[in-house]
Amino acid sequence: MGDMGTAVSRIAEEVELLSDVPYAFFGHSMGGAIAYETACLLQARGSVLPEHIFISARQPPMHHHRGIVHTLSDSQIAEELLRLSSSNKDLLSEPELMALMMPIIRSDYRLIETYVPEKPAILPIPITVLLGAEDDEVTVEQARDWGECTDREVSVFQFPGDHFYFVDQSLDVAKLVVSKLQSVSGGR
Repeated sequence: MGDMGTAVSRIAEEVELLSDVPYAFFGHSMGGAIAYETACLLQARGSVLPEHIFISARQPPMHHHRGIVHTLSDSQIAEELLRLSSSNKDLLSEPELMALMMPIIRSDYRLIETYVPEKPAILPIPITVLLGAEDDEVTVEQARDWGECTDREVSVFQFPGDHFYFVDQSLDVAKLVVSKLQSVSGGR
């Protein structure tokens, strides 16, 4: 999936096959943009929408900035991964694994860095934004601006940690997701 449009279209096609059951999206970083854009495409098609969208460590479309990381050398990309989180040291310490992962990582950066969002669509879906307190990729103020993308509730939650805060906060993140989904579904 080399571009946002292709990724979103393929995901939407798969989701439409399962639209007879309630569902939600959770997207971290680039995945947050993909979750939002997929919901926008589903709305444009008149398809069943997710009951909730969870956006993790991602600024809303109006704050998106293009980048050049995908054009850098492997070692420069590795430096960027370390900047995002010191927990990436483990991945970077395994040369064979990095050799396998680097084309995927570069492709992911290309997808998000060449993404050009359109004017944000207003979705009839509550959005919960999660972010790490030490993540310099998105600010709390930017996170609140997801409110411009929905006519429903927007909640913002900060957790201790960096861009990959959820590694150490997985239990609290899971509890929050379950709580939000129970409130949307009425506990069904």
